[in-house]
Amino acid sequence: MYFDNVAAGIELLECTFSEVKIESNIVDLLPEAERKFGLNVLAPAIIDEKGHVSRIRIKIIVEIEQDGNGKSLFSMIMDGLFKATKEITEDEFIRLVSINGVASMIGIARGKIESISSSIFNNGKVVIPFVNVVEYYKELEKQLKESGAGHH
Repeated sequence: MYFDNVAAGIELLECTFSEVKIESNIVDLLPEAERKFGLNVLAPAIIDEKGHVSRIRIKIIVEIEQDGNGKSLFSMIMDGLFKATKEITEDEFIRLVSINGVASMIGIARGKIESISSSIFNNGKVVIPFVNVVEYYKELEKQLKESGAGHH
């Protein structure tokens, strides 16, 4: 099968890191260290008059606690610029950027965090989990409803 048959309809034009923060007092990362992963997605914005280019921002946070006093914090803010590769509606384009675009950016962040963390620790590295972006949005909507923030 050729990719043309299943292509997403969007193309990543650029991915930039506007902020990368690292705080750590861990020398050797142990496999049993407690890891917490966070993801925040800022809603995509159409940035041209024809609705064919969109920018989206994500923030990934990794918190690690080890042996009671060992801590590491990785925080990364990324901006992705996407364009439509075929004629699609603005709603469809936003949906594709929100799901496929965010998933691709998480993959890029995964590689960067692995590389950076393997350089920081004498032993070990941070591998962020795969994220089901559709489930992320469902969980976010559920949390908003529970907090009452979803009502106007």
